Amino acid sequence: MYEHYLLDKQEYSLLPRFQESAAYQNRELDRIRHWPNRSYKRGYYITVSERAKKAVRYKFLNPNKYPTNFPRKTYNAYFYFPTPGKALNELTDPSVIALLRRWYKEYKYFSAFTHTLAGKTGMQRIYRNKNYLAGKKQTIYRSKLVHRILFTSQIAAASAVTLLAPSLDTDYGVAILLKDFWELMAKSSLFGRLLWQGYASKLLV
Repeated sequence: MYEHYLLDKQEYSLLPRFQESAAYQNRELDRIRHWPNRSYKRGYYITVSERAKKAVRYKFLNPNKYPTNFPRKTYNAYFYFPTPGKALNELTDPSVIALLRRWYKEYKYFSAFTHTLAGKTGMQRIYRNKNYLAGKKQTIYRSKLVHRILFTSQIAAASAVTLLAPSLDTDYGVAILLKDFWELMAKSSLFGRLLWQGYASKLLV
């Protein structure tokens, strides 16, 4: 969000009406960084540090350089995006590793639609055929893909909470509700059943 703000400021700063908008955006970004939390004396905790904010600004203005006041490893860590494949190297729990290995396969499948790979180009070719029989096949294909996307999204959310739940001091009943949700996914989707019985159930003992 801060990068978008910097881009807007760079491209529209000469417009008089943008000045008020830029000031508002800056205040909103700062408000988001300081997330409300009554348990802290100051009433909030910082989700993005001032140092991280400076790193983002430097990278935006100098994309091919490294700042002198940041160790290179620390600076790169701000922009590290942990895909399931990369995260595997950071973990030791066999159950978590097994779950992420399976998710990595799903990640690669959906990446084909983001990049110009077979999954994306294949869909385009299917929809070029306009006859009646091809239309029926397209409807079936579209329905399967939509269902897969919807269930994958729900199961992904359940998987994320499953990974976090064991580390909570008090889960306030989350584990019970999560197991109920997993049971629903297991009854509704083969992929949900696979992840629940093969992986997630072992993490929610």
